[in-house]
Amino acid sequence: MKQNYFFSAFLLLSLQCFAQTAYPPIIWASEIKTVPNATLETGWDFFDMAVEPNSGSVYAAARCYAPSTFPSGAMLTPVANGELLALIKYDFQGNVEWIKDLGFVGTISEGAKICSSVSGGVYITGTFSVQTIDFGNGVFASRNCATDCDELFIAKYSATGEAEWAKTVFGADNTFFNVSGIESDQTGNLWVTGNYQGSLANFGLNFVFNNLPGNNFFLANYNAVTGNPQAVQFPAPDSGLASSIHLAINDSGQMVLAGNLYGTLKFANGLSVGAQSNPGDFYVAGLSPNGNAQWARVIGSSEYLDVLGIDIDEEAQAYLAIDASVNLKLDNSTILTISNNYAGTVLKVGASSFSLPVFIGYDLDNYPIMDVELDHWGIIYTAGTASESVNIGNFTVAVDGCLDGLLTATGSDGVFQWARTVGGTGCEAFPNYYASNIAFDGAGFLHATGLFYEGFNEDGFTVPGTGGIVLKFHTSIVDTEEPFALGHLQISPNPNSGSFSVYLEATPVSNMQLKIFDLSGREVYHQTIHTQQVDVNTALPSGAYVITLQ
Repeated sequence: MKQNYFFSAFLLLSLQCFAQTAYPPIIWASEIKTVPNATLETGWDFFDMAVEPNSGSVYAAARCYAPSTFPSGAMLTPVANGELLALIKYDFQGNVEWIKDLGFVGTISEGAKICSSVSGGVYITGTFSVQTIDFGNGVFASRNCATDCDELFIAKYSATGEAEWAKTVFGADNTFFNVSGIESDQTGNLWVTGNYQGSLANFGLNFVFNNLPGNNFFLANYNAVTGNPQAVQFPAPDSGLASSIHLAINDSGQMVLAGNLYGTLKFANGLSVGAQSNPGDFYVAGLSPNGNAQWARVIGSSEYLDVLGIDIDEEAQAYLAIDASVNLKLDNSTILTISNNYAGTVLKVGASSFSLPVFIGYDLDNYPIMDVELDHWGIIYTAGTASESVNIGNFTVAVDGCLDGLLTATGSDGVFQWARTVGGTGCEAFPNYYASNIAFDGAGFLHATGLFYEGFNEDGFTVPGTGGIVLKFHTSIVDTEEPFALGHLQISPNPNSGSFSVYLEATPVSNMQLKIFDLSGREVYHQTIHTQQVDVNTALPSGAYVITLQ
């Protein structure tokens, strides 16, 4: 069996002192500027983001509905009173590598979803109702129905921006699809989930399905190289009404799926779960690498509930970013009574266990937790938006303007680590269309997408006006001690002058890759090791670095 381990630590080379902030500062901020207006519209809506683990390159999918300018001087201009779907790639330093203007694709209120490819590049999927989408490089997605309908496109771009293939999912006339999630596993296979309204679903090749129940969801698997469908699953024919909203996958190919539930949901392999309290409860299900349901549970509330984001750890535990009021329920039992008007929480849940490691109570109509992501060490990060000071972990986070983006970090043991606002004295937000607005690269640096009104001013980055912004944070900086979960790795001495020794708990069974990154995320040293102890000699200048072994 092939084992894949990841260790990381913080490395200091010849520093006399190191001043540490209470929270991670911004490494770079790349803005997209539009024309300010009085209605607090930014001209942009970020739909989803993804990061290539190895290169640290960032992809963002967004709706652009105002003339926009990038730092490179590139511009995007929708047709008059219109909008376009944009796909943007940034390098690890925040420079724009390329921009794809996919034009007006029709109904994109549900947003587009993206994920990075293990071999480099990006997949994008979304709803379209126009006749044709031109992805460039001779690759097109074409409409199949003759009258009113929404179809799905799925396309792949290489790391250098060439379209490699595009596929469509369509039905009969008056059939409507939307997309909920797209994820790539370590073998390169692609998983897509979404919802349909109609009786016919044609995924291509031999995957054509007739006489489907009117409304429900699907989970489809595609070959990453050809884009051809390999398997498609639906709930059982006698299942109740359900939808998919979120999909997440771990390095072992295990998945979690979440969505709305009305009545009883019966999966194709016979597992079933039923709504407990109100019509419109949420379900969360653990799936095997082949997409079969292994467990499912119901999340409800006696009043208001929304599941805004999802992630999964290597033990296949689901982490749900939840916004709720009054009583939060799991399997019809109250697990949290909310004394504030509302609360943003993270629910960690598996087949037979649960915990609530993150809780932010609030009174105004905010969304302090809209997304949740785990780093390599199981630290739980959340992103959201606040218009008033919030309390978390006995720590008060002040809001500088009318809105601020809000980031938090909580240890895998549920102990609060830090929280910070982002944006300055204007109005800023980390909005979310049931997709990711934070993501990690392979070195452990955090990236985020957000919007700003009335200027952005944070950590020395100042941008006047209105628009969107992509950020990179120093989240790998904890201190010069290795995190507890990384007790298998020791560095001595640390700090050092560029020469040090690395000690592992045991001799690795195969070669390991030792990499050193500077604090911009750039790889500055690389060495293959295969022994329990190795001496490393670098000619790197004095500074702070992140070292990883995989």
